[in-house]
Amino acid sequence: PHLLLFVFYRYLPYLYLIYSVYCLFFLFIVCSNVFAQQDPQITHNMFNKFMYNPAVAGAYPELHATLLHRSQWVGMDGAPTTNNLNAHAYVGQIRGGVGLNVINDRIGALGTNTISLSYAYQLGLGPDYQLGMGLSFGLIFNSTNRSKSMRVSLRKVKKIEKTPLN
Repeated sequence: PHLLLFVFYRYLPYLYLIYSVYCLFFLFIVCSNVFAQQDPQITHNMFNKFMYNPAVAGAYPELHATLLHRSQWVGMDGAPTTNNLNAHAYVGQIRGGVGLNVINDRIGALGTNTISLSYAYQLGLGPDYQLGMGLSFGLIFNSTNRSKSMRVSLRKVKKIEKTPLN
């Protein structure tokens, strides 16, 4: 028993340290805010490659511009809508392409506005092939429209529960 107490008291400061680290980690997890992001959903990605892939900028010799609107669940209040405007072109002096992407995404009370600038280096791999490497830098603005948020009162829920079914 004395040996066990000796070992326990010898490693007690380490146990306190481990316990403190676990407590701080737990407090950090409980007290922190967590935010996530969701990319806008577009059904025809083959017509709008630049929206998700900045390496497409300058892949074609001419200017490419796209204006896109998508409404889902038409007629429902707070239905998701997405607007996208993007343009990109090849610039010979920098041997690559530059582009601009503007996205307005709304779903219910949540709104996201995104603007990004892109650069892509286009490396020719022969007469028919090229490799594009792109970077995109942008800003994301998130907003909440509290007038569109759902409010449910307990009185309404109780009335619904008491309503007889046919």
